[in-house]
Amino acid sequence: MKPMTHGGMTETARWYQEYYGRKGLNRNNLLHNPEVLFQTLALDVAIARCLRRAGLDETTATVLDVGCGSGMSLSALIRLGFHMDNLVGVDQLANRVAVGRRRLPGLDLREADARRLDIPDASFDLVLESTMFAQVTDATVAAEIASEMRRVVKPTGFLLLADWRLKDPRDSRAGALPRARVRMLFPGATLLAVEPGALVPPVGRRLSRHAPSLYFALQRLAPFLVGQVAYLLRP
Repeated sequence: MKPMTHGGMTETARWYQEYYGRKGLNRNNLLHNPEVLFQTLALDVAIARCLRRAGLDETTATVLDVGCGSGMSLSALIRLGFHMDNLVGVDQLANRVAVGRRRLPGLDLREADARRLDIPDASFDLVLESTMFAQVTDATVAAEIASEMRRVVKPTGFLLLADWRLKDPRDSRAGALPRARVRMLFPGATLLAVEPGALVPPVGRRLSRHAPSLYFALQRLAPFLVGQVAYLLRP
């Protein structure tokens, strides 16, 4: 397995190292950082609404999380009733996979190149990603990953993309996943739903810390401040 040296493993590893070096290890810790609590809840709500729309049987549905990190998105699915035995996660960063295996020892987490998955065609009822395409800014790499996601999902299954629709202007390396890029990465797929998730971080993190009761009200009243969305597609 070759590491992705541009737009992939090396760049992503460097991004995480620099990000947490600047922000601190508790930057996205729900327990220790109140700024992130409602940001996370908002994305969880968006994903739950998409899954409700999909109508999958959570007791039998098979799920692949591409770019799973330490398994947090899969952990959220377990809370929603999905069975751990039916969940698989893949990520190129070995240290993140190792953390996930320690936290959730029964979960099938694999170190793998998302451009070349060792998985048979049409294996999963749901293939998802969370904040991955915003980090994979190389167009060729992103297209290869999207192609693999379509290959391994069943024709009757669903794709779920939970990602930032707006680029962070403070980070020159950051990308985004607006609708136009979704259509480019998944041509011919049917967009079934777009659910609002987290607010843009400068606003959402402050509200989460100082005025959490206003968070979802602002999300409804000011959709232009929604930075993160969940897209549900038929492949």
